[in-house]
Amino acid sequence: NLLPNLGYLSCIEVDPANNKRILVTYSSYDVNSVWLTTNGGTNWTSVEGNLPNMPVRWAIFAPGNTDQALLATELGVWSTDDLDGNATVWGPSNGGLANTRVDMLQYRTVDNTVLAATHGRGMFTTTFFAAALPVTLLDFRADLDAERHTVDLTWRTEREFALEGYLIQRSSDGRTFKTVGEVPGRNQTDVTDYQWTDLDLPVGRHYYRLKMLDLDGSFEYSDLVAVELRDASELTWTLAPNPVYGGQTTLRFNRTPEAGFGISVFDLNGRLLRTLPNQTDSEVTLDLNRWNLGSGIYLIRVQSGAQSWTERLVVQ
Repeated sequence: NLLPNLGYLSCIEVDPANNKRILVTYSSYDVNSVWLTTNGGTNWTSVEGNLPNMPVRWAIFAPGNTDQALLATELGVWSTDDLDGNATVWGPSNGGLANTRVDMLQYRTVDNTVLAATHGRGMFTTTFFAAALPVTLLDFRADLDAERHTVDLTWRTEREFALEGYLIQRSSDGRTFKTVGEVPGRNQTDVTDYQWTDLDLPVGRHYYRLKMLDLDGSFEYSDLVAVELRDASELTWTLAPNPVYGGQTTLRFNRTPEAGFGISVFDLNGRLLRTLPNQTDSEVTLDLNRWNLGSGIYLIRVQSGAQSWTERLVVQ
């Protein structure tokens, strides 16, 4: 059966896990406003259930459990835990939002955040879809071995029950992730330590997250951790300690610059305070007391040939 023509079709939402399962909404009064197909549009079923007579402007499935859904309506955000035809039970999910018109909903997978765009009252966020997994993630970290081009990912959990496991996902921009490894869950109630190594890592900045999978198909993401692997031939330098509590700090290059380098110190108004030209060693100690640099924030500029770098120096 074709989708009935009931007025203005306001939203078409495709199930991210099954593209034949589609939710559509109408923003008209006196019509069934929410419809679901499970076979790509061959048949449609009204899932309006007990929803009040009001326009519906947007819908999203719950990632990890697409029997759940959220609606943007004339009276705020409404949700259901079970899309069950005419027996679908909807309820308002307007904590902090009030019964105001909502025009759009968007979901961010990185941190399970839903954003609601209202008509005239700004935007609101919620973690309505955050999964309550049978695991507690205590710690997640990434340690880079620059010489071997590897990253050791370690995480610690407790109270695992019926957990399928962990997908290790990597991204170069912190937005688009791909799965690079998988570790099965051990389902122990005690504190449990996990480790996984990413081999032959390319040069660049890399973000990691864990996708924690329940046996029922739901999932939750960890926070992001990041590492940056630099080309060993790239000329770089560090300034440590920084902040410095008076005394001295040391500028170190990863290798001796062939062109030599000069150091300039500026205040935040751009006034030149000190210079150290014609440096040839890879390590230079800066005596802040001798330079009479009091507490404050300064800019250190390093120039080597055509390359230049600037970093803030905080003096306590």
